[in-house]
Amino acid sequence: MATLASVVPLGANAAYAGVTGALGARLDPYQGFNFLIEIEGLVTGGFIEVRGLESEIE
Repeated sequence: MATLASVVPLGANAAYAGVTGALGARLDPYQGFNFLIEIEGLVTGGFIEVRGLESEIE
């Protein structure tokens, strides 16, 4: 009997995910960002820099 892994070749990302999942390691997709966008408690994006904002204090 053939297993799914022997029938369907895994791509590099799928193989890496299987190895890191087995080891308990996780990748942070937002590691390179300085700011995160959070909506209702879920991180949905990130960005590195903010430009063009102004403030005025009276």
